[in-house]
Amino acid sequence: MKLRLESVKIANVEFGPKTQISNGVLYVNKEELSGLLSKDENFASVNLQLAKPGEATRIVNVADVVEPRHKISDGVDFPGVLGRIVSAGRGTTRALKGIAVVLCDRHRHWIHSKSLIDMSGPAAEIGRYGKMLNLVIDPIPNGEPGDIDYAYSVRQAGFKAAVYLAQAGTDEQVDEVEIFDTENVNSDLPNIAYYYQIYSPQHDPKGIPDPIFYGTPISLTLPLIVNANEIIDGAVLSGYTIRMMETYSIQNHPIITELLRRHGKDLNFAGVVVAVCSMEPVRRTLGAMMAANLVHDVLKADGVIMTKPLGGAPNVDLGAAASECEKLGVKTTLLVQILNTQASLDSEMLFSDKVLNAIINTGIIFEKQQLPALNTIYGGDEDTQVFNDSSKQCAGQSIEVEKRFICGCLNQLGASCAIAVEY
Repeated sequence: MKLRLESVKIANVEFGPKTQISNGVLYVNKEELSGLLSKDENFASVNLQLAKPGEATRIVNVADVVEPRHKISDGVDFPGVLGRIVSAGRGTTRALKGIAVVLCDRHRHWIHSKSLIDMSGPAAEIGRYGKMLNLVIDPIPNGEPGDIDYAYSVRQAGFKAAVYLAQAGTDEQVDEVEIFDTENVNSDLPNIAYYYQIYSPQHDPKGIPDPIFYGTPISLTLPLIVNANEIIDGAVLSGYTIRMMETYSIQNHPIITELLRRHGKDLNFAGVVVAVCSMEPVRRTLGAMMAANLVHDVLKADGVIMTKPLGGAPNVDLGAAASECEKLGVKTTLLVQILNTQASLDSEMLFSDKVLNAIINTGIIFEKQQLPALNTIYGGDEDTQVFNDSSKQCAGQSIEVEKRFICGCLNQLGASCAIAVEY
C-alpha cells in the first residue's frame, strides 16, 4: 500500500469573495462555507471565525481539530464518514499545512469533555494550535437536539470544512511530497511494530460508542492488523470526546509517520495492531494474548511501541498486552500519561511487571496552568462555563486549568508540547 501525501503551506488566512489560495494566503468565502454547513437540521446557524497567533483570543468548547485534506486520487474523503467505505491509505492526498479547522460544540451536556485554545499567553506557548492559523467552526444548536445527533453533526461539519478548504489547493503547486510505503524490507534491520489502542468504552457517552473507525463503532473489536497508511489517511478519527487525541494528531500521527520515514533505513516498520480497551478481565486476557500473537507471529516484530487512550482501564490493558509480548520475546516501549503531579511512576502505572522497563511519560494531565483573561471569545461568550457544568470559571475570566484541557499541549500519541526536566 503506497500513499503520496502532498502538502501546500499556508502562510495566512483571510475571508474573501472566493475560496482560493494566492501567494500562500488562503482566502475563504465565508458565506459559501457557512451556507454549506448550515444545511444540517441540527444547526440554527454556523458561525465562522479566524483565529491567528498573537491575538488576544480564547476558543472554548473545542471538540476536535482537523487538518484540511482532500483525496486527489484512489480513494474518498474520510471514508465511512463523508464518503462510501473504501480503503484509505492509497493514492494521493493533498493537505494544507499551517492551518487547522477547530470545531466548537456548544451543547451543554458535553461541556465536561471539551478543551480550549488560546492564541496568546501561556496556553499558546505550551500548546500546538495557538501557534497555528485556525478556522473556527461554531455551530449554534437548533433548539434542543439530542446529544449524539448534535455531536455527530458537529463532527460532520468539521470534516466537510476540512475537505472544502483543501479543495482550494487541488491545482496549487505543492511545497512538499512524502511517499509512505513499507514494501521494501531490509532483512538486516530490526522489525518494529506499533500497538495502537484507539478507544476505551469507559468513555462511551450514555453507552453509545463512537463511530471512529471508517465511520463505524469499534468498542467491542478484538485486536486487528491495520495498514499504517489507512490510519493517517482518514480511517481513524477522534471520538466525540477529544481527550488529548484530536483528529489532527491522528492525521499527523507522530509514531506512525516517524516509523514510516525510518522504514528501510534503520528499522523495518512491521505494521500496526489496532486494539480497543477491554473493561472486564476475561476479555482483557483474550485481547492481550491476541495482540501479542499478531505482533509476534504475524508481523514478526522484534520490538513494539505501544500507546493507549486516556483512562485507568487502558493502562491495565496496555500492561497486559505488553507483558504477553515480552513473554514471546518482543521488546516493548510504552507511552503513558501520569495523572498526578505528586505521584510516582510506579503508583501511576496500574500494572506491575519488572520486564516492562521502557516507559515514556507523555505528560502529567492534572498539572495546572494559570491563564489570563483574553478579550475575544469564540465558541461561546464571556459567561460560558469552561470544562464542566458545575465549574464557576467562565471563559472571559482569568482561569486555572488542568493541562489536559489545553488543546495540543498534551497528547496520547506522543505529540505533547511538553518536556521532562530533572532537578
